[in-house]
Amino acid sequence: MAMGGGMLKGRACGEILWNIVTLKTRHPDRTASFNHADSIMVSRAKHEGQTLPGVTERRTKMWRKHGPVAPLWAAHIFCRAVAREREIPWFFNQWLKQVVSVSLWFADFAVGFKHEQAKTMLLTEDQVIRVNPELGPTKPDIPPFTDQQLVWALADY
Repeated sequence: MAMGGGMLKGRACGEILWNIVTLKTRHPDRTASFNHADSIMVSRAKHEGQTLPGVTERRTKMWRKHGPVAPLWAAHIFCRAVAREREIPWFFNQWLKQVVSVSLWFADFAVGFKHEQAKTMLLTEDQVIRVNPELGPTKPDIPPFTDQQLVWALADY
């Protein structure tokens, strides 16, 4: 259960990073912050009937412990979405290079992003996990939020 719980929390951190990137790059009129991105994730999970760690766990412990893998999970989420959209079978070994390369871009974003009211960057260079950095980052073509996600993005958090 510990590994499964860690994987779920790592994935949740990836979704938060994904939401921050999407807000920042595709919806600059919205607030790109950890709290706003977390709120969007919570709304999505409730809509889908999924459970997430409690607010205290998410906002204090989860990111500190699992945030360093968020770029890998954000890249995984992105590449899976691309495969689904293009109706390409998902065989992780065939997507590994793309996931790693995109994760390097998400890592660069995370170490360079700081909300104006935040005290620190989203991740520091010492925290972030980079796999095969010699591969080089590939910037993903981030799609805009769906209409439903925009409703969640407009909700108070």
